[in-house]
Amino acid sequence: MTFVDASIECSSCGMRVEKTLKDRVHECSSCNRSIDRDWNSALVLLSRGLGAVGLPLTGCGGQEGTQPTRQQFSIVRLEAPA
Repeated sequence: MTFVDASIECSSCGMRVEKTLKDRVHECSSCNRSIDRDWNSALVLLSRGLGAVGLPLTGCGGQEGTQPTRQQFSIVRLEAPA
Protein backbone atom coordinates (compact mmCIF):
# COMPACT_ATOMS: atom_id res chain seq x y z
CA MET A 1 0.00 0.00 0.00
CA THR A 2 1.41 3.40 -0.95
CA PHE A 3 0.54 6.64 0.75
CA VAL A 4 0.37 10.05 -0.84
CA ASP A 5 2.08 12.81 1.14
CA ALA A 6 -0.50 14.17 3.61
CA SER A 7 0.07 17.74 2.43
CA ILE A 8 -1.10 16.98 -1.12
CA GLU A 9 -3.88 14.46 -0.43
CA CYS A 10 -7.41 15.90 -0.16
CA SER A 11 -8.92 15.12 3.24
CA SER A 12 -12.37 15.03 1.68
CA CYS A 13 -12.06 12.97 -1.49
CA GLY A 14 -8.48 11.65 -1.42
CA MET A 15 -7.44 13.23 -4.72
CA ARG A 16 -3.87 14.40 -5.23
CA VAL A 17 -3.65 18.22 -5.18
CA GLU A 18 -0.13 19.42 -6.04
CA LYS A 19 1.10 22.47 -4.15
CA THR A 20 4.32 24.40 -3.69
CA LEU A 21 5.62 25.30 -0.24
CA LYS A 22 4.26 28.84 -0.60
CA ASP A 23 0.68 27.60 -1.18
CA ARG A 24 -1.03 27.86 2.23
CA VAL A 25 -4.56 26.87 1.16
CA HIS A 26 -5.62 23.41 -0.02
CA GLU A 27 -8.09 23.84 -2.89
CA CYS A 28 -9.43 20.64 -4.46
CA SER A 29 -11.00 21.00 -7.88
CA SER A 30 -12.53 17.51 -7.60
CA CYS A 31 -14.73 18.13 -4.53
CA ASN A 32 -14.43 21.95 -4.25
CA ARG A 33 -12.90 21.75 -0.75
CA SER A 34 -11.02 24.86 0.32
CA ILE A 35 -9.21 24.56 3.66
CA ASP A 36 -5.94 25.61 5.32
CA ARG A 37 -3.11 23.38 4.10
CA ASP A 38 -2.00 22.39 7.62
CA TRP A 39 -5.57 21.65 8.74
CA ASN A 40 -6.07 19.46 5.65
CA SER A 41 -2.86 17.53 6.43
CA ALA A 42 -3.97 17.03 10.04
CA LEU A 43 -7.31 15.60 8.89
CA VAL A 44 -5.54 13.25 6.46
CA LEU A 45 -3.21 11.99 9.21
CA LEU A 46 -6.09 11.63 11.69
CA SER A 47 -8.09 9.65 9.13
CA ARG A 48 -5.10 7.38 8.42
CA GLY A 49 -4.49 6.79 12.13
CA LEU A 50 -8.11 5.98 12.88
CA GLY A 51 -8.32 3.80 9.78
CA ALA A 52 -5.28 1.83 10.95
CA VAL A 53 -7.20 0.75 14.07
CA GLY A 54 -10.49 0.23 12.25
CA LEU A 55 -12.31 3.42 13.25
CA PRO A 56 -13.93 5.58 10.55
CA LEU A 57 -13.61 9.37 10.50
CA THR A 58 -17.11 10.61 9.77
CA GLY A 59 -18.53 14.12 9.68
CA CYS A 60 -15.34 15.75 8.42
CA GLY A 61 -15.48 16.53 4.74
CA GLY A 62 -17.78 13.74 3.61
CA GLN A 63 -15.86 10.60 4.63
CA GLU A 64 -17.85 7.38 4.53
CA GLY A 65 -20.19 8.68 1.82
CA THR A 66 -21.88 11.25 4.03
CA GLN A 67 -22.34 14.92 3.23
CA PRO A 68 -19.97 17.40 4.88
CA THR A 69 -21.28 18.67 8.19
CA ARG A 70 -20.81 22.04 9.81
CA GLN A 71 -18.05 21.78 12.39
CA GLN A 72 -18.34 23.50 15.76
CA PHE A 73 -15.43 25.72 16.76
CA SER A 74 -14.78 26.67 20.37
CA ILE A 75 -12.19 28.97 21.87
CA VAL A 76 -10.95 28.11 25.33
CA ARG A 77 -9.09 30.70 27.33
CA LEU A 78 -6.47 29.17 29.59
CA GLU A 79 -5.19 31.37 32.38
CA ALA A 80 -3.21 30.68 35.51
CA PRO A 81 -5.10 31.34 38.75
CA ALA A 82 -4.21 34.67 40.37
